Amino acid sequence: MKKSRPISKKEALFRLMKLCSHSEKSSSDIEMKLKIWGLQQHSQEIIDQLRKENFLDDSRYVKAFVHDKILINKWGSLKIKYHLFRNGISGNIIENELSSFDHQLYRKMIFEELQKKKTALKKHTLQVLKTKLYAFGNQRGYEVEYIRNFIDESDAL
Repeated sequence: MKKSRPISKKEALFRLMKLCSHSEKSSSDIEMKLKIWGLQQHSQEIIDQLRKENFLDDSRYVKAFVHDKILINKWGSLKIKYHLFRNGISGNIIENELSSFDHQLYRKMIFEELQKKKTALKKHTLQVLKTKLYAFGNQRGYEVEYIRNFIDESDAL
């Protein structure tokens, strides 16, 4: 395995600025990168510099993450919260962003995904169908209330 040459703090900062300008990154993403590069002792200093120059903003990261995961990946808020918490994002930032997302659009997305799943399932008994829809919605991180509302509003499942 080829050893890579160590990089300087200045070069790391430049690389991270370039990385952050291409896509939103979280503070923990940056910390992980610095750890890989062997520069974890400079983490706070580099992160502060990236924030100062507006390359790094956890609120902006969460906004992009929530938008993409709901509209592209069709995730629910529970799965999103789990992944963001695991990534070291503050609960306040997560809650603020999720509460500001359009709830009508979110509910519509969940109902459309559950309808697709219901259509894709072969003929099952009512109980099996409900169980499968709950399991699917749970795996996607949808709130139980939305799944229950979909099942209650569905025409004779």
